[in-house]
Amino acid sequence: MSEKLTECQSAAEQALLERGAEFLKNGDYDAAVASFSGVVRLNPCNDEAFACRALVYCDMKDYGACDRDFQAAIKLNFKEIRYYNLWAYVCYKAKRYNLAADICRSAIRVNPNCHDAYHLLGRVCYALCEYEDAVSQFDAAIKHAPKPVDTYYLNRGMAYADLERYDDAISDYTEAIKLNPEDAILYTSRALAYYRTGRYEDLISDCTKGIKINPEDAFLHAMRVRAGELTKPSRWRLAPAAPKQPGASRKRRPSASAVRAPFTSLGGAAKR
Repeated sequence: MSEKLTECQSAAEQALLERGAEFLKNGDYDAAVASFSGVVRLNPCNDEAFACRALVYCDMKDYGACDRDFQAAIKLNFKEIRYYNLWAYVCYKAKRYNLAADICRSAIRVNPNCHDAYHLLGRVCYALCEYEDAVSQFDAAIKHAPKPVDTYYLNRGMAYADLERYDDAISDYTEAIKLNPEDAILYTSRALAYYRTGRYEDLISDCTKGIKINPEDAFLHAMRVRAGELTKPSRWRLAPAAPKQPGASRKRRPSASAVRAPFTSLGGAAKR
């Protein structure tokens, strides 16, 4: 009888987790919280329910509740590295950089091979304009990743570029392009590095490749035209500054595609 009761409770928990994930996907946050809270009432030791509910609170911008639920999930299952990565990621997206960095370091203590944590810590350092530290963390992410990741090379290249180590940046962008030749952002990034080093023919080539992937990219078109002007014999010189993207601020920030959520699955709740 006890075994059957346990099976029924487990099935009820799973049903509520799935329902909560569906509510979250549809943006019905109150219903999602109610579903995940129902799991917690059935089983206060269900760490996944706390983590899922934390994601809902994050979307609701209730960061205090989000932190408490992630802390509860980790307390129940401190070896589950997904919880650290997710918590750090949502803090990063909310520009809560100091907390994100602390969580990444905790994840690395639990699993020194956690490449996602090194990568996100590098993103935090980059956001804080600590470019040398960012390079160091991206080095670790690349070292510990089981297979090459184009985003890791792209982001390290961005840090190199801000350190004016353009040859290193070009090398990293090239590695990223080998891994993902259909991403126009990679060609744009390398083209900017070529611009800074006066390699205008290479710049034109990358702009052309990027435009084939994304024909509507006005910045690539403008940069290619500018490079064409600079390749004229009477104007062959290193340009003092790269063309500015429309709406860009003076402090360059990473593009949205340069930061990706940690690989994870929390009953479907984190797949957004």
